[in-house]
Amino acid sequence: MSALVRHPPRKKTRIVTPKRLLRKGLPALAAVALLAGALVASAQARPQSSEIMPRSMPVRGIRGATTVGGNEASAIVERTLELLRVLVQSNSLRPEDVASAVFTVTDDLDAEFPAVAVRSLPGWAEVPLLCAREAPVPGSLGRCVRVLIHWNTDRTQGEVRHAFVRGARELRPDWAVRVDGDDADAPPVRIGGSRSGQS
Repeated sequence: MSALVRHPPRKKTRIVTPKRLLRKGLPALAAVALLAGALVASAQARPQSSEIMPRSMPVRGIRGATTVGGNEASAIVERTLELLRVLVQSNSLRPEDVASAVFTVTDDLDAEFPAVAVRSLPGWAEVPLLCAREAPVPGSLGRCVRVLIHWNTDRTQGEVRHAFVRGARELRPDWAVRVDGDDADAPPVRIGGSRSGQS
């Protein structure tokens, strides 16, 4: 029959407080100084924050927009892929660095989701994508696909390259990019009224 192994009793951990130190007859200032020294020693023993968490990385937004010739699935897919290629090439964008992307379409485009085109690209199937309706402001640009990409990058906001192509160039002239064949595009359509503006 095996002998029982007796372990020594565990010592209770006592929390040192100024009141306990004062009970021992230490002056108030000495008690506070002793407690402060214990806190400093405890903090130095902990791992630094950089050892616990990796360095944070900013999330930047990349804007883009394009127009589609008609409400056809193939046309929506083609123009969405063209826009994404411009954004990828101009920013050296990798899908593994993309946190998510939100696409919007105007009311006159409902033949296909723009995200369907993006999910067909290598690496993009794992990126969270969302499609939504653009606000139907009277007189705004019609047959328009917009995108906002959330990008994990060390680049500054000023180093991000946005791209508004084809008929969407009028929305943000400062971010306008020319692509092959855009001179032959039909004039942009409007959503009622005659108002135009940036978005």
